[in-house]
Amino acid sequence: MLFSFSAHCDQLNLSVDKDVLISGEPFYLTISYDGNSNSNPNLDPLKKDFQIISNSVSRSVNIINGNMSQTKQWRIGLIPLKEGKIKISPLKLDNLTSNYIDIDVKETTDVAYIDDSKHNSNAPFLQVKQISDTKEPYIQQQVTFLVTLYDS
Repeated sequence: MLFSFSAHCDQLNLSVDKDVLISGEPFYLTISYDGNSNSNPNLDPLKKDFQIISNSVSRSVNIINGNMSQTKQWRIGLIPLKEGKIKISPLKLDNLTSNYIDIDVKETTDVAYIDDSKHNSNAPFLQVKQISDTKEPYIQQQVTFLVTLYDS
């Protein structure tokens, strides 16, 4: 069996699952590397603005019509340490540098919360009403259950 492999340029790219967050909300940064290095990216620049809560890696090799491609992905769980606009700086892997990403971390009160008391100033103002047609159903008896959500 004979394979011929074509050369391609190594690439390092960053992406996030969401770029607008609420303070304290976790998100995932995906680092995608198209190449064949066994190195890992330097994550130290992330520690300035984020808490790293998880780190996983996956690798795939594809050979299609004699052309081989390798992809390695790191999925990093992060929690922002501050609010406002944060730039995820380019990361380095060997001699490659990735793109940067801007995210916006909003205060909890900037989202959809209003003051409802002195003790719980960030609680949402909601009311839930639930009605069941049967108070004590038999096993496997059908029950109609109505939930109404009131939002002001």
